[in-house]
Amino acid sequence: MQETTQSCTSDIAHGIEFTISDTLVQRDNNMTIESVAGDSTKARFISAIVDNFIAIIFAIIITGFVPENMTVLRLVCLVTVYLGYYFVPEALWARTPGKYFQGLMVKKLDGQRGDWKTALIRTLLRLIEVNPILLGAIPAGLVLISSERKQRIGDMLAGSLVISDKLSWN
Repeated sequence: MQETTQSCTSDIAHGIEFTISDTLVQRDNNMTIESVAGDSTKARFISAIVDNFIAIIFAIIITGFVPENMTVLRLVCLVTVYLGYYFVPEALWARTPGKYFQGLMVKKLDGQRGDWKTALIRTLLRLIEVNPILLGAIPAGLVLISSERKQRIGDMLAGSLVISDKLSWN
């Protein structure tokens, strides 16, 4: 087993610069990540605001096509479209539009980009972490800033990080 330590400095949108140090461990010709912190800079905050705004507008527009007398269906449609906004792009491209414009992406802890399973777990946990009844995004924000790897609960359970798309540990 061979260990190497690397440091990567990334320049994210809006001139924010940060450094992430990680330790790579080589096991049978495969590199795996031992410790890397996710992004907790202004870029992640801005991407969350942008994504939330787009998701809400998109959900309201689509729900507008459901007849007004079908209240339950309207609510289901609103929640489904809102969550779908996060699930589909993260499953296909490992990033939402907000993450893309801020130079961020979802990566699994083994260095591979996020996949369908990762996106599904992250999206379902949004119901708890970013629920307006449960104080909005406060639970997600508190866990993110207090966790060692700067992960939401959804990231922890999915085994993923939101990092700069310039950071790589292949």
